[in-house]
Amino acid sequence: MKVYIPPHSSEEFKNSSKSYGVSIAESGNIYQIKPGIFISGELCGKTKKGNIYEQYLVIKSSQGLIVMTGCAHPGIVNIVKDSKEKFNEDIFILMGGFHLRDKEGFEILKIIKELKNLGAQRVAPLHCTGREAVNQMKEEFGKSFIILKQHEPLVLT
Repeated sequence: MKVYIPPHSSEEFKNSSKSYGVSIAESGNIYQIKPGIFISGELCGKTKKGNIYEQYLVIKSSQGLIVMTGCAHPGIVNIVKDSKEKFNEDIFILMGGFHLRDKEGFEILKIIKELKNLGAQRVAPLHCTGREAVNQMKEEFGKSFIILKQHEPLVLT
């Protein structure tokens, strides 16, 4: 299996990944894995321990982009802006960790409004988004809020 990682990933992470018998491919720029499926290229986020480099996955669908994040350390709004800039399309579904668990209510609401203004049509927040942010997104996005549970397939109607 080939695993695509940001070039600035730590050597420890690279070596750990290789120990699972996978092939590592570094991609700092947008890269098409298969027709309609892309890796975003490297984005930098700041943490208390320093910089962290991430990427996100994009699937082109007939209804718009499906953007899948890991933990969104570069900022979920920055990721959405980056995807709109690179693909020049609206986001049909934004899913993954949004890294909002340490944000205050007013900050979360501001981010939600920015996501909506940027054209994110549906959201499916996971793990590091945080309970308060998930609840606010559920309220603000209404029927466009998608609840995902571990090992549950995403079914769109």
